[in-house]
Amino acid sequence: MWTEAIAPTMLEKPMMLRLMSMGGISA
Repeated sequence: MWTEAIAPTMLEKPMMLRLMSMGGISA
């Protein structure tokens, strides 16, 4: 799951998380 990969990123860059959710990226 990408959630674990962006777990630390979401805390540092919450904006990136929104962009990923909008783009629907499931890397």
